[in-house]
Amino acid sequence: MSQGTTRNPVMVLLISLVCAPYAIFQIFQMCGELGAYLGKPIPWWQLFIPILNLIFVFSTLPKLVQEAKTKAGSPKPAMGGIIYFLVAPYALAQDLNEVWNPRGLNA
Repeated sequence: MSQGTTRNPVMVLLISLVCAPYAIFQIFQMCGELGAYLGKPIPWWQLFIPILNLIFVFSTLPKLVQEAKTKAGSPKPAMGGIIYFLVAPYALAQDLNEVWNPRGLNA
């Protein structure tokens, strides 16, 4: 089972607001880590196709994150689709941190 990188969600969001390529890179990287953890590919390329990107952000990504949280034993549910739509870099980083450290314990 693969474990991803723990990120500071606030910093990911702030840097993403200043530098859009950083946001794309981080989301790509986090989707890769999520896919490795779940053992299946994540269709991150859907972010670049109109209409499919909305379906991916509102439906597919939160479901995949919830699946990972359930697998990790995290007691918290994944953030909703609207949060992913508004602040995806923050929401995805926060949710994946809870997958990598499901009980919130300091390692």
